[in-house]
Amino acid sequence: ISQSRFGTYSHKNLNAYDLIGKDTGQDEFIATYPYEIIGVHRFNYVTGKGFANTVHFYDSENNITVAMTHKTELPTSTYYVGKRFSIGEVMYREGATGRATGNHIHIEIAKGKQSKKIYKDGIWKLSNLINIEDYFFINESIIVKDTKGIKFEFREEGGEDMNDVIHIVRVPRDPEYDYLISIDGNKFGTPYDSTIMKGFSDKNLVKEGWEEVIATNGSIFYYYDKSCYAEGLEKSRGVNNQPFDMHAVSKFKDTMALGCKWNGDLDIDYQRNIQANINNYYGAITGAFGLLKNGYKNTAGAELENIRNGLYSGLSGRTVWGYDSKTDTYMVISHPGVTGKSGIRGDALVELCKKEGMTDAICLDGGGSRWLRFEGKELATTTRKVKNAVILYRRKKKGTILDEPINKPVEETKPQDASPKEEIKELLAKLIELVEKL
Repeated sequence: ISQSRFGTYSHKNLNAYDLIGKDTGQDEFIATYPYEIIGVHRFNYVTGKGFANTVHFYDSENNITVAMTHKTELPTSTYYVGKRFSIGEVMYREGATGRATGNHIHIEIAKGKQSKKIYKDGIWKLSNLINIEDYFFINESIIVKDTKGIKFEFREEGGEDMNDVIHIVRVPRDPEYDYLISIDGNKFGTPYDSTIMKGFSDKNLVKEGWEEVIATNGSIFYYYDKSCYAEGLEKSRGVNNQPFDMHAVSKFKDTMALGCKWNGDLDIDYQRNIQANINNYYGAITGAFGLLKNGYKNTAGAELENIRNGLYSGLSGRTVWGYDSKTDTYMVISHPGVTGKSGIRGDALVELCKKEGMTDAICLDGGGSRWLRFEGKELATTTRKVKNAVILYRRKKKGTILDEPINKPVEETKPQDASPKEEIKELLAKLIELVEKL
């Protein structure tokens, strides 16, 4: 902090702060919370008047408006009302627009979604300003240079409630192991809320020596005859659980589904393609909506019905299964959402998946039933009962070097055409040699 609130220079009567990076460059400001732009005010480089490239960001989770000023450029393709930024995205940079002294970010923080109030001096004034330490915090990734005496809350990395943290797990396919994804779910006719997370397991695979690596909640399902029974494409433990003529299975053929072949290969494809080749899969399940296919954005399912469109554009997505074909790696993102039972928008999930290197990805939603278990450790939990689970198993391949004894004796091999007489002569020669030595 180069200038604090109510300072001696330009902040004399203002609860505002100037933030600078490690040097004189234009460092990035990374989103700590999800934000939406509610105001963009550009500097007039011709007249030298107007706002100094001020952007107003709204954090709906905490009901906070943050104003940032002085960025050098505000491209219309990035900075417009309604633009959203996810946690971890670059949302602003240092600058000196508006005759500022040196690159920095002038920042103000206020309670509520601020309405636009233009004063005589042409500046949008924020009301209900709060102190910076009442909103932002520091952690181990921050090197503190100067806070002007302000004491921030320190949060340890990973010290938050595990259900409030984005969990991203990766499992590269080891050539020494076989892999298989199982869908463990209740057969059609069983209420979707009859199973709790700790009860999910493919017992047949476990008996055969397979070990669990990743387990998450399965997909969302839809009401059937208003009876709250689950429906959707689902091949569970090698058996097709849901009839193909059911309402959602037969209707949502152009949405995305996840299928795992018997050799462990993961397919994220249109449901009609998975369904047409259902015998090739050990496990299969309908997704809430698609995210990526072969490295390109694919939101199949969002256009089919209001419910699907709402899931994609609204705050819904939480659990993502995906794959990085470049590194042959299974990946799962378990997102806590932004408020209450809400998740994050589908388009924000697309950007997150791309950032993490996924080439194929599908959202299974999750809502309040989001949970994640990785290598036996609970990373995200729920008290709600859920319909099914997606579980990645692995088993050491038979015949690999890992299955051989460490000190296995080396057996001498003999020529196939050696006759008994030759073997006797060889033994006698060795015996004579031994006698001579004695």
